[in-house]
Amino acid sequence: MLRTLERKFKHFLSFILRFILGSRKISVSSDSNFNRILVIRQHNQLGDMLCVVPLLRAMRAKYPYAYIALMASPFNYEVMLNNRYVSKIINYDKWQILGKGINGWMNLLRFIRTLRAERFEVAIVPSTVSTSFTSDLFAYLSGARVRIGVESRDGMENPSSFFFNVPVELDWSSDPHRHQTLRNLDVASKLGLEAQDLTIEMTFDSHESDSYNDLKQNKLDLKKLVIAYHPGAGKLSNRWEAGRFAKVANTLSSELNASTIITCGLMDEEPVFEMVKWLTVPC
Repeated sequence: MLRTLERKFKHFLSFILRFILGSRKISVSSDSNFNRILVIRQHNQLGDMLCVVPLLRAMRAKYPYAYIALMASPFNYEVMLNNRYVSKIINYDKWQILGKGINGWMNLLRFIRTLRAERFEVAIVPSTVSTSFTSDLFAYLSGARVRIGVESRDGMENPSSFFFNVPVELDWSSDPHRHQTLRNLDVASKLGLEAQDLTIEMTFDSHESDSYNDLKQNKLDLKKLVIAYHPGAGKLSNRWEAGRFAKVANTLSSELNASTIITCGLMDEEPVFEMVKWLTVPC
């Protein structure tokens, strides 16, 4: 109910702001040099966030000395905190900021002032399967001179595209299974980025590396193939049945003598429990 009301409010606000704040389009050359860049990906899905890494890598390659900031949600803040391609992670905790009545609005204003104090030259909102009013709005509120984001996707207009002065039309209808890493890079196509490496990676601090090394030494048989499974997903519609994960793990353990690891996040307790229930191999 609350999500429905929030969605309707955003659509109404988009309709009003379109006539007040509509941006004049500008052109950006692939030769343009930027020193302060903001990438906005403030959603909770870990997989979607990790698919932004090739975009960040390509940006760092083109702008090696630039200050690159990434706006993330609390769910992904710590995951990206040590990312080697990013100068700073900005933690946008929506419920911490807005969940306090009138004080929430004051917190929001302070957050916006802090954001604008960064003096970003360009703000970009990568997108894959949907657009976000909140992300698009923050691109505008950042005060960045250049704001890049989705104007339309496969013929479907982004209702908050007016926040961008470098809008990008995307058409993946002939390639409906185009990988999310490439879709994120498509949004930034006008920057002329060269993405030769599409691998997804996480940067670990020394404590995390020590924990991993301890896991390897004490719990993993490195002589065997080690396969990790992540049965959870932020949206129920994106989850593969946990029993099927278990069936795959059982089969690969039997046929390839593979060790099984299960990874999970804060919202994955149910599918992990379900997968473990059907496992016939240790994990």
